[in-house]
Amino acid sequence: MLVALVALLQSPIQANAVSGAKVIGSLVVGGSPIAAVVDATAQKLFVAVEYSKIKVINEKTKIMSQVTGYSGKPLDMALDEVRHEIYVTNLESNDISVIDVASNSVTLTIPVEDSFQGTNDLTGVAVDSNRGRLYVTFYPAGKLLVFDTTTKALIKTVTLAIGVSAVAVDQPTGRICVTNQNTGTVTILDPETWKTFAKIKVGKEPNAISIDANGVLYVTNFASNSVSMIEINTKKLMGTIKVGLGPLALAIRSKTSELYVANFLGNSVSVISTKTRQVTRTLSGARSPRDIQVNGLTGVAYVANMGSRVVWIVGG
Repeated sequence: MLVALVALLQSPIQANAVSGAKVIGSLVVGGSPIAAVVDATAQKLFVAVEYSKIKVINEKTKIMSQVTGYSGKPLDMALDEVRHEIYVTNLESNDISVIDVASNSVTLTIPVEDSFQGTNDLTGVAVDSNRGRLYVTFYPAGKLLVFDTTTKALIKTVTLAIGVSAVAVDQPTGRICVTNQNTGTVTILDPETWKTFAKIKVGKEPNAISIDANGVLYVTNFASNSVSMIEINTKKLMGTIKVGLGPLALAIRSKTSELYVANFLGNSVSVISTKTRQVTRTLSGARSPRDIQVNGLTGVAYVANMGSRVVWIVGG
């Protein structure tokens, strides 16, 4: 493992001089990191490891600890920036853990109705901090579950189509954007009527979603090796950008107008200029990167390499 780790840290970074993005450090988390969340205000990075535990890293000191009271199998995480709580979708148990950022501890577990139970069902999670809503996708049933972030109660179930995966919120409008891996589409819902605002065809097996401040939605197409761009207000497919093999996650770095894309099968991270809509740099040497998150205040990005014990720190 030590030899593999040294090889990973010494892997070459292929670049185009247009972008200054580079790997500036690494965090060894002691297992296979699969998901991450950054609370920029608290300067904390939370990393889900090995479907069994959640690590906490102080961004400033790099001191590492562990979330207490957690016993689930995490799949995805989302931050409520107002309440400073993290919601975790758990495999098999089909419940949602609530983590208090200040204390690094689980304060509540939200059960899902028995009628929704199954194995590996709850997938994507997103928070609308402005409206106090938590959104969770329920893959095999094709449903979107809506919870109140204050009471933690289920307040709405929206039926979509089997294969729903990731979910994201356009914060200014509150519109909910959901990918469907089976149909290769992104469904955009109105937050008041719950009716479909738009349903847009993208690439094959769309997964992660990221939305910029201008209302442009970016989605990874895992089986098409591409990223599609959608202008939410006009419902327009703006274009498609080719990236590495099997893109599985992405995050916007607004400070530099860049989009980072984690290519799970390509073992790399593509850096895209959101101004030119071109790949300006490719960071090679990753190991099955499964998630990527950016600190909105500092611009530092974190790449969870599922195929190793390492989380990359990307800056520049």
